[in-house]
Amino acid sequence: MIMAGYEWSGDLLPKSKENYPFKSVYFTGMVRDRLGRKMSKSIGNSPDSLNLITKYGADGVRYGMLSSAAAGNDIIFDAPFLDKKIQKAVADESDKCRQGLGFANKLFNALKLIKAWDISEEPVSPEVAKVNHLAGEWLENAFNQELESLEKSYSQYRLSEGLNNLYNFSWTNGFCSWYLEIIKPEYGKPIDRKTYEQAVGFFEKLMTVLHPFMPFVTEEIWHLLKEREDGDDCVISQYPKAEKYDSELLKSFDALKDIISKTREVRAKNGLKKHEPLKFYVQESDTIKALLSKEGFKETLTKSAVLEFLEFTNETPENGVAFISGTDKFFVIVEKEIDVEAELEKATKEKKRLEGFLIGISKKLGNERFVNNAPAAVVANEKKKQSDTEEKIKQLDELINRLSSN
Repeated sequence: MIMAGYEWSGDLLPKSKENYPFKSVYFTGMVRDRLGRKMSKSIGNSPDSLNLITKYGADGVRYGMLSSAAAGNDIIFDAPFLDKKIQKAVADESDKCRQGLGFANKLFNALKLIKAWDISEEPVSPEVAKVNHLAGEWLENAFNQELESLEKSYSQYRLSEGLNNLYNFSWTNGFCSWYLEIIKPEYGKPIDRKTYEQAVGFFEKLMTVLHPFMPFVTEEIWHLLKEREDGDDCVISQYPKAEKYDSELLKSFDALKDIISKTREVRAKNGLKKHEPLKFYVQESDTIKALLSKEGFKETLTKSAVLEFLEFTNETPENGVAFISGTDKFFVIVEKEIDVEAELEKATKEKKRLEGFLIGISKKLGNERFVNNAPAAVVANEKKKQSDTEEKIKQLDELINRLSSN
């Protein structure tokens, strides 16, 4: 291909011929079935690719193949698919391709969500403005971190790793599951134009970085996001470059996400309605006060966890279901009888897990070779894990004593 390119280009290339079309060639491993056998028509273990495309779409099949292609290894493709109910292989079925189809549908659903919003020139309230600003600031930094990771995956030819990380960032841990949910306006209310245009801008960048993996879906969404001139296509859009990101902001936001997630778990376990406002108490500590004093953090927690109010306390509130996030304790008021035995069993089990974890850390820190040879930052991190775990165990002891006395 390189020589043909030189022949076709003729005098257009300099004599040094440094402008060759590509520098590296990527060889994939052998494509094998779930039993490790080379796919072969004679064996009958090779799916019909056109049937797969009909079922899952071209991008769904691309996703299925690329997500299975670990660098330096053979590709273990899960088609024909083993149907456990009938205990036999079913041709032209693939969980990986089905996951790719689901991913494509998720992206289209995100598009529908954004396009359905009414737009106002200003935020509906100062609190909403703070929430939307924080969400945008967080996603900008998280996206730059993801770009840095993606470039590293490309440089090491870890294509499946890059795609799987993009999948998580797009769906489960970034754009769809957190950013859009945070900025989504309340029912019947508009979103401000600045936040809307920022969301569209993020969506465009996401389509650009996903385009090499899923070109058809991303190109379609690119053109549906907004009106475009002829030739303004995703395939030739400017690929974003990773910029510096605020690691501390990302760390703080991860802590906020954990509080929100655990509040939702308490809601689900206690049969509370999804949109029923919760009475929410936070045990006072320097760490939680510092976190919730950051611009927009308290407002985002209140909106995303659907809280009636958020108050600090030094006591255990009545009917409070407790949970721990990081080293801090939180209480959700549940106006019904609490299953003390179940809560006690849960707390005891968690304490036992943490005690085992603490033993492992203590052994590591008791190893002189590790302490003397490991980087100072690594040792410091292990010591922080140790102190945090000890604090969590202390809080669980208090919870267990309180539940045992009821």
